[in-house]
Amino acid sequence: MPRQAITHYMVDCFFTDAKGFDGFRKESHHIRANSDKDAIREVSIIEWRKPHHYHLRAVTRKSDRVIYKSTDA
Repeated sequence: MPRQAITHYMVDCFFTDAKGFDGFRKESHHIRANSDKDAIREVSIIEWRKPHHYHLRAVTRKSDRVIYKSTDA
């Protein structure tokens, strides 16, 4: 039986910062979730940090893909 890839989720928060690249400072945080859908629901907890915008990434050994962008919501 083939091994199923374990997916980890990372949220990249972008804060307005004139000194940062493109005017933003980035912080990345791990999100615990069982699926993409759960991770998107869980990412709402970062809104208390008040980022300008954020991206949610699904990360596996073979890929790193953005699954949600707050700017698209």
